[in-house]
Amino acid sequence: GDRKAGGELPRRAVAINTLVDPSQSSNGANAELLNEYSILKEYLASCPSARAAIAHRPLGGAAFALYLRWVDGQTLREWTRANPVPLRSTTNDDNATQRWAVTPVWVARGLPLYVNAMQVVAGALADVHEAGVGHGNVSLDNIIMLEDTSTYQDHSCSLPEQDEGGCNNVSNELSEGRDHDHPLKAVLIDFGRSFSMKNDNKGTSDDALLMVKDPRIIRDLRMLGLMFVEMFYGETKGREKSSLSYDGSSTSIHSTTSGDIRYDANSVIESYRKLVPESVLEIMYGLMGSLESFHSNESSGTGQCRTAREVEQQLKDIACRLTESAKKMKHETFLKSPFHFDVDCLFGRDRELSEIMSAYQRFRSPSPSDPEILFLEGYSGTGKSALAEQIRAPVSAESGFFISGKFDQLCHAKPYAALSSAFVELIDLILAMCERDIAETRKSILTAIGSSWRLLALVIPNLNFIVADGSLSSSGSSGDQEYNTGIEVSIESFHFLFRKFVKAVCRYERPIIMFLDDMQWVDTPSLGLLKVLLTDPDIISSQSFMIVGAYRSNEVDANHPLLVQLQDVESYGTIVTRVEVGDLTQDVVNDMISSALEMPRDRCHSLSGIVHQKTNGNVFYTIELLRSLRDEGLLYFSIDQLTWDWDEYTIEAKDIANNVVGLLSNKILKLPKHVQAVMKLASCIGAQFDEKTMLLVAKASGDRTTSSSRPWAEDLREVKNADLITKTLCSLANEGLMYKMASSRFKFAHDRVQQAAYSLIPIGDKSVWHYGIGSALRQNAPADELDGMIFTIVDQMNRGVEVARDVAGQIDLARLNLRAGEKALSSCAHVPAASYLRAGIDLLKGEGHWESEYDLSLKMHNAYATAAYCNGNFDQMDEIIEGYILCHSQSLFDTCTGTLLKINALAARNKAHDAIAMGFGFLTRLGEPFPNSVSKKIIVLEVLKTKWILRGKTDTAICSLPVMTDRTKIIAMKVLGVLIEMVYTSKVDMLPLIILRMVRLSVKFGTCGGSCSYAFALYGAILCGALGDINQGYRYSQVALALLKRSKSSEWYAKIYLVVYGLVVHWSEPLESCFQPLLNGYEKGLKVGDVNSAASIVHAHCAYHVHLGCPIEPTEALFRKYHYVLTKHNQEQFLPLHLLFWQALLNLMGRSSNPIELTGEVMNQKDFIRDAMENNKSMEMAFLYYNRMLLAFLFGEYKLAAEMGENNKNIGAFALSNFVVTQQIFYEGLNAAVLYNQTKVSKWRKLAQANKKVLKKWDCCASGNRTHMIRLLKAELSCSEGDEGKTESLYNSAILDAGKSGFLLDKAIANERAAVYFVDKNDKSRSRRYLSQALECYVEFGAQAKVDQLVSLVHFASLIDTPNSTK
Repeated sequence: GDRKAGGELPRRAVAINTLVDPSQSSNGANAELLNEYSILKEYLASCPSARAAIAHRPLGGAAFALYLRWVDGQTLREWTRANPVPLRSTTNDDNATQRWAVTPVWVARGLPLYVNAMQVVAGALADVHEAGVGHGNVSLDNIIMLEDTSTYQDHSCSLPEQDEGGCNNVSNELSEGRDHDHPLKAVLIDFGRSFSMKNDNKGTSDDALLMVKDPRIIRDLRMLGLMFVEMFYGETKGREKSSLSYDGSSTSIHSTTSGDIRYDANSVIESYRKLVPESVLEIMYGLMGSLESFHSNESSGTGQCRTAREVEQQLKDIACRLTESAKKMKHETFLKSPFHFDVDCLFGRDRELSEIMSAYQRFRSPSPSDPEILFLEGYSGTGKSALAEQIRAPVSAESGFFISGKFDQLCHAKPYAALSSAFVELIDLILAMCERDIAETRKSILTAIGSSWRLLALVIPNLNFIVADGSLSSSGSSGDQEYNTGIEVSIESFHFLFRKFVKAVCRYERPIIMFLDDMQWVDTPSLGLLKVLLTDPDIISSQSFMIVGAYRSNEVDANHPLLVQLQDVESYGTIVTRVEVGDLTQDVVNDMISSALEMPRDRCHSLSGIVHQKTNGNVFYTIELLRSLRDEGLLYFSIDQLTWDWDEYTIEAKDIANNVVGLLSNKILKLPKHVQAVMKLASCIGAQFDEKTMLLVAKASGDRTTSSSRPWAEDLREVKNADLITKTLCSLANEGLMYKMASSRFKFAHDRVQQAAYSLIPIGDKSVWHYGIGSALRQNAPADELDGMIFTIVDQMNRGVEVARDVAGQIDLARLNLRAGEKALSSCAHVPAASYLRAGIDLLKGEGHWESEYDLSLKMHNAYATAAYCNGNFDQMDEIIEGYILCHSQSLFDTCTGTLLKINALAARNKAHDAIAMGFGFLTRLGEPFPNSVSKKIIVLEVLKTKWILRGKTDTAICSLPVMTDRTKIIAMKVLGVLIEMVYTSKVDMLPLIILRMVRLSVKFGTCGGSCSYAFALYGAILCGALGDINQGYRYSQVALALLKRSKSSEWYAKIYLVVYGLVVHWSEPLESCFQPLLNGYEKGLKVGDVNSAASIVHAHCAYHVHLGCPIEPTEALFRKYHYVLTKHNQEQFLPLHLLFWQALLNLMGRSSNPIELTGEVMNQKDFIRDAMENNKSMEMAFLYYNRMLLAFLFGEYKLAAEMGENNKNIGAFALSNFVVTQQIFYEGLNAAVLYNQTKVSKWRKLAQANKKVLKKWDCCASGNRTHMIRLLKAELSCSEGDEGKTESLYNSAILDAGKSGFLLDKAIANERAAVYFVDKNDKSRSRRYLSQALECYVEFGAQAKVDQLVSLVHFASLIDTPNSTK
């Protein structure tokens, strides 16, 4: 056959035209070859539009072969395929007449090229005709286009079309193309059916007239018109291999595809009215019209050409006009296909944008301001997300990060999903930075949370890419074993770690803005974590971390958890700025359409009026409606006017869906089936998803499935390969239905798109889809990634739970729910955990499962009871424990988890006595009974038993005790550890018995994790306080620390540090040495969720600053800081004690009307006393008495101080060996000594002497904390003895010792008492000196009220020179 086109060939190449099979030769075939040779030699030898004939001779077995000059080009068919028309069908029915639309970029760059090609083809045919030859077989395959013309391609945003080989996807990138420096040239080939004119007198006017009327020439022109149509039509959807032909007697076009479908020529051309300029259509009409009208002398029009040369000239004129018009279309935004909504240009949002940017500027302002968060509220589709995105630019300009997450209505069970997405994005951004920045971030994170990052990695899975290295490998087992009670890591611990993590990654020079969308669907765990972040002053006031949220105002009422939480956040002093985002006005919609279509505003009013009427100005609905109108051809680009046009009346009369979901559903239904399948699959997975998940599901769709799974699998079989899924997702992103995110993640452009796609799945099939998706993920997920996908898998299968009808399937799904529930518990997502576990229990139908699946049933119910306890659903917890666990447990050990949960729940419900009774009852069943009442004799006996079992045991021997293996004793130690805090507040007389029993159990049966260490720490406190054996008490406290280090039981760290550094160390070491260890214990407590111990440490830490006499101003700031912590964690036990010391400081600062009454900024004394009395809060009253005693003494109300001291004799029962007991003894004794000097009543001297004796006994270890107290008491008692030198020496010693030990307040008191003494002695010189020193100390301390009082005292008036002397 004739090679009409080819690649690289040697010089002087020729084309050989012969028969492929010589045996099939016929006279007719040889005659055509001979005719072609004759025509080319005789008539077309010098014609530039035909190739020359070289020779004819036999070739091989062929009788005849024609040798022709080689033309190095491509056929017109190949040329059109290389330069396709970017068609967009506006109808979805393949059998209906198609209507097509093109884009502005095609008009600017592609259409002139096509018209130019039509022009040179017509010119080539004219050259042949004018040489006296008719071609007889004009077609796309018989014309060769010269020059390399693979130039312009208009890559419209079209979806991939599937063909037999997989898919045929036009690229979605905008191609500029290459300029045509040389005009195109066409050469006609295949002249086998050509003919010459009969009249030999060529060139005369008569001959020209005869040629025009020759039917064979008319046939050439007719075929030329058909070929022009095929240039546009032949490669359209579903007709890639079609070819049009003309039968010579009708006006119909024949398609050679299967079925021989016929299309009327006029109908075909009519479908191209929006594709081809009217002037070109007229030429097509003229060439393809009826012969009579085509050659009528009365007819005149652009398209009615009588010769090919006239066709060429008219096309040349059209091409010139198009080229000139295209030069005017210069704007890239105009050329983007099909029309462009500028995301950087928000119409009608000046007010909202101003409020948003003002909030951001306040956030970044270097001057301190109140912490602020920003929320955008409005109906769905109003553009809240687009407004929030406007912050991205200024954040990026400051080298900051804009991260985002979206809450999902359809995937609500997965905990922290939106926050996880946002922080995963943050980690990806950090990983994209330079290695130095990554290393700095790694160091910050590890410094803040250490190896506990593994807990956060449950929520931020890519965190390990930053922090994981060899040094963080598991440290292995500690060697100690503890019985698992089922109480998981506390929510406080998780929140603490997350706060520390956020602080670690935040920098002022690198701000982080986190945008959370669709917060009307926020899950409970996320809401709790957000509150922690929003109320942490170190985070929210750092100018480095800001939260921006958006929610649908019509779906959130005053009782919605989000608004309730925001009100709570505001109560902490955080400003919540709300920006209301409404619909657009008609004028603004007009501006938006004008910008998108690049048309003047006044020309768009008719369209914008209709659009606004149908959408009410909803931004998303407006955009989607315009796209729908474009897709249906009602909004189209006019080829002739070179601008957008629309069918106003049809649009107005059109029945358009009354909501955007319906509109989008109709749009999706017009997409290819495989695209619909991908969208439906994605909508089931969630608002955000990764490509890998899609591929794992699609992989299973090709397998044989159960009958119940066929509906979803049949749909997904439309997706034949992974490559098609990838291309489909990318095309959907380019189409604006999805957004492509980092790490091959995608999200729906709007939740309404997801909703529309999901609505296409029949209600009855939804459960089948979900169950099938979950099963496919479980089947195909790699083993090491299954745990990371467990929430998605279980969530999907639970939503199709009715599909699992067989028992085996239900048990299997129950196990998966247990796995998901346990993982949720480990990440402190207690609400989702309860949901998974409840679903698992529901799958265990009937009572028989306790026999057939005992272990699964017990684990499931224990875990569910734990989740219910953590959620505060105590009634639900009781139902599970009493109705199932206790009834079906096969051993005492199996009831342990349920019993411990009930004990803790009773305490949480203020039923401590019931909790204690249950605990002691359970201990009796474990073989560890306790007496019902406690006497001194019993306590002495227990002490002796403990000392006996410890006799001769060195510290090393105790620290080397074996690990406890007796399961009964392990559980007993656990129960005893739980009871300690309860008996301390409700039955304190039992506390020594519990502590002593724990010590003996540890020595006899071995160590049991941190509980053994805790027992020895408390034993040390008993020895120091109640038994007065300070050396042994300190010894066992150090043993406790050694045992803690050995066990590595972090959950006990705070408790043990509280005891050791709050109750023991101050007996032997300076008080100040306890400060930092207490803070370490506080941090550890929050880290593991031991909030009670952390709160107690906070109270001790702050109170010790007061006891030491640290300057009031920073100490008051410390109280203010930790008041926030105690309030946030609802620590009602320690908050009142905290307020007492805080108000006492405020009184000393002069910030109360009465310095000796605890009423002022933070509390009211009368209300406090009334509440304490009504609720029998003896501990609170004890600390009230102490603080009032101190204030009364300082301000000279000695009788009131004595009364407060008398009322507070039992403070040691509550404070154990706390340093406040020392302070109580000291100030009570000092006050008694002053009263004796004033009244000479002996009881006061006896009390002072007794207290001095106690302090002297306690000062045996020379810690320096009590030496100045003893000497000051001695000085005050010696005042009445008449030895002035001795008394002054004692005062000076007390002053010196207090200064050395850092007790600033006591130093001031010692100076004041010395000044009073010398005033009484009428020694103004020495009294002035001591008074001056006292005033200096009080001023340094910050006790302005005390300074004012001293200045105002009459007996000091003569000693003070000027009113300003104390400044």
